Amino acid sequence: MSHGPWPVSWRVFVATQRDAPEPAAVRTMGASLFGVSVERTSASVDGAFVVTVLEGEALTVVRGLSVAKEHAADDWALAERAVTAMGGAGMDVLVARASRVWRLSVERDDRPARRAVAIVAGVLAQSELGPALLPDGTKLVGIRGVRQWIDLIA
Repeated sequence: MSHGPWPVSWRVFVATQRDAPEPAAVRTMGASLFGVSVERTSASVDGAFVVTVLEGEALTVVRGLSVAKEHAADDWALAERAVTAMGGAGMDVLVARASRVWRLSVERDDRPARRAVAIVAGVLAQSELGPALLPDGTKLVGIRGVRQWIDLIA
């Protein structure tokens, strides 16, 4: 499965060696943290995986791509710039221990899609204890920061 031309919306830096998040953790965290149905619907193929989010009537497909640190220098450069801008704030430790980045993207650019990709970023940040990089690249956040971002989505 190709990652395709979809723009990367979120990056989550994780210490796990898995290519994709655990289905049970994704489902449980989606329900408990956001009250929505979140399902990993495919296994990892060449580092790519699919997560669906059902929020009300809106079903959104979020594509993920798992990339090892040694193949993701641009992602780590973005994270390091955010860490520097934030003055560390504890995120420096989490980025330093991360060995993979999960790049998340959606095809549409509408409110449900923006919310869905943020929800998946929050689920992964919480379940894997890794920071999520805001789409604008300015800040690394955990679940609280993701929730604040979701509240701002118009």
